[in-house]
Amino acid sequence: MRLLILIVAVFLPGWLPAQTLFQNNNAACESEPVLCATGGCDTPEVQTLACRAINRDGTFAGADFDGGGFPDCVALREHNFDSQLPEPVASVLINRGAAAVSCSPGPGDQFNASLDYTMSGLDLVDQISNALAGNLNGGNSDFAGVAISGGVGYAQAMNPGTGFGPDGSAIATVNASGDVAGNNQFGFASAQGERNSALFDCDGDDDLDSVIVVVETSPGPSEFKLNVNRNQGAGLVNIVSTDSYEANVAPNFEDDAALTVGDFDGDGDLDVAAFFDTRSDGVPVLQVAQVCLNNGNCALACPEAPTIDLFDAHPGEDPAPVSVEAGDFDGDGDVDLVFSEPGLAIDGLQYYDNDGTGAFTAGDFVALGTVAPRVLTTGCYNNDNVTDVAVTATLPVGEFAIGLIGVVTSGPGGTLNPLTGLTPGSIGAAGIDTADFDNAGGDDIMMIGTNGQGQRSVFVMMNGLETVSAIAGADQSGDPGVPVAVSGASCSVSPEITDPFSDPARFAVQWTVTASPAGATPGLSGADTLTPAFTGDLAGVYTLQLECRTRCTTRVVDTKNVTLGGVVPTPSPTATPLPLLQTQGGCLASLAPGAGPGNPGAMWVLLGVLPAAFGWLRRRRG
Repeated sequence: MRLLILIVAVFLPGWLPAQTLFQNNNAACESEPVLCATGGCDTPEVQTLACRAINRDGTFAGADFDGGGFPDCVALREHNFDSQLPEPVASVLINRGAAAVSCSPGPGDQFNASLDYTMSGLDLVDQISNALAGNLNGGNSDFAGVAISGGVGYAQAMNPGTGFGPDGSAIATVNASGDVAGNNQFGFASAQGERNSALFDCDGDDDLDSVIVVVETSPGPSEFKLNVNRNQGAGLVNIVSTDSYEANVAPNFEDDAALTVGDFDGDGDLDVAAFFDTRSDGVPVLQVAQVCLNNGNCALACPEAPTIDLFDAHPGEDPAPVSVEAGDFDGDGDVDLVFSEPGLAIDGLQYYDNDGTGAFTAGDFVALGTVAPRVLTTGCYNNDNVTDVAVTATLPVGEFAIGLIGVVTSGPGGTLNPLTGLTPGSIGAAGIDTADFDNAGGDDIMMIGTNGQGQRSVFVMMNGLETVSAIAGADQSGDPGVPVAVSGASCSVSPEITDPFSDPARFAVQWTVTASPAGATPGLSGADTLTPAFTGDLAGVYTLQLECRTRCTTRVVDTKNVTLGGVVPTPSPTATPLPLLQTQGGCLASLAPGAGPGNPGAMWVLLGVLPAAFGWLRRRRG
């Protein structure tokens, strides 16, 4: 094992192009063993990870368990079936925030050692399919484990305010049934960390509800269902039969499924997209995706005919999808889909473009050769206003599988930038998620794998992306009732990345009046430009605030005063609260295609040649 890790950490980087954004070559700083309270971290069942939840508008909010203002994460495992005693199942990773420990090379160690917990709502026979993170009951961020054996259930760890207690303690969970009693509904295992459940606000009440894909075997015939658990403000509650929706796809003997959420028809409600892979004796029978639209009150309507037939883009082949994610990958404002497909003759990522109504056509295909893609995540990786994708990938080496991360970024016109590869130095890559861990303006990546000591760990890929700045310009003056042309304002990033696909409209600009003389009625025209016209009707000092942001990052602001003639009174400030922990995943941006020397596409070709050169045998998903 350690020799193979050495190959990953030392040998493979020599074949990879230099990556100027993600800095991940210091495993000692950026690898955090998980579930170490007992058993010494050697728990390969750790597969699923969560660092964020989706907002109703499709953006993402980082999970903040300790109230520190920086995104935290949770990793979950299933219980050890060989043990008769409760064992830790949850590792909470608290972000050091601005106190990150300096490391060289690399930007620093961002996370504290994991805090490991047992959970009262999960017994020894439960198998956890997913970890979910988000604000479930109106306080700080909470998390839930989704159990799928013996039925579907949610064990919700409610945060009392600053975390979940001392390392090694037990969390008393709030539990909710996720399957309809008497209907024999079962969930799907997450063998590689893929997502088959999600939190989303499906009814517009600002509480996070949940959705999970299940198969129902009685009263018959067997069918796939999408089950919604509602949240009434205190956490998920038991599902009711009317919230179990037909996917209009028939199961077979061997089935797999996964899902994602997004506003696919542009009506402001979050919908659900799921794929279904049905087989008989390992032979694919049906591989389709359904986009099920939300009526605004969580009722999901799936079409009678499949939205996408995954066979059509690759006739005669077996895509064998593992993961699906949503994002605006072509910059047209519609939420598209991407699938990881490791069963093809040439493995890769298949994109599908949305026409804005929830109808999809096959788009770009990103070939990975003999490197098999697994679990997808989306994020803002270089601030160009278009959704990017990261995917775990495996390269078989003997009986092990080296864990890699591939990053595919998009240009605003829908052109995909060259693929780049990251080597976390791991074996057995599993769950992956994205958040802006250092609040620096670019999303970072966390992935589950096994380190050189054989410990199950999370690997942190910190993004060295530029930060966004706002300059409102020098103070100005004028006269009441006369428009003042606001000047001297700018939005910028530093250092600037040379990107031939850069979007001229990469910045969203918004001016607001945050303070004015008592009784005044100020006005702004062109408030979404850098050169608005300001008019004040009374003499005095007015404070104007400039907000600059990319579609994917936390906003930055600056202010200036405009003084209109006469006596100058003290401004009366108007509160404008700042949003916290806004990161991208529904938006996702793009990496610089020229981010370093070398040819990213050639890197994957070279990786594909390595197994043959050393007599390694390729494995496929069974």
